Amino acid sequence: ASRVVRAAVRRAVQRPTHAPDDIRLEIEQNRLTGVVVRLVCSYGADLQELATGVREELHALVRELLGPDPAFGPEHIEVQVIDVVVGDPNRV
Repeated sequence: ASRVVRAAVRRAVQRPTHAPDDIRLEIEQNRLTGVVVRLVCSYGADLQELATGVREELHALVRELLGPDPAFGPEHIEVQVIDVVVGDPNRV
């Protein structure tokens, strides 16, 4: 199941303004307890707004894939911007 979730997260965060560099799923006792996404972003993007949007989108995706879990919220999704590039980060 972790491969399915990781692949879905990768597809969800691949946009012209940002691209995933690394995705880590935190799993304890067969439950997803956290997601860490490291992004490369396009120069000029509002990074705080982008991270908030990614966090909300990934929370909805996890709920869709795994069902609602009251113990898992947007605060369990960490978005790290590790680099900023000129142009489409998917082509760098």
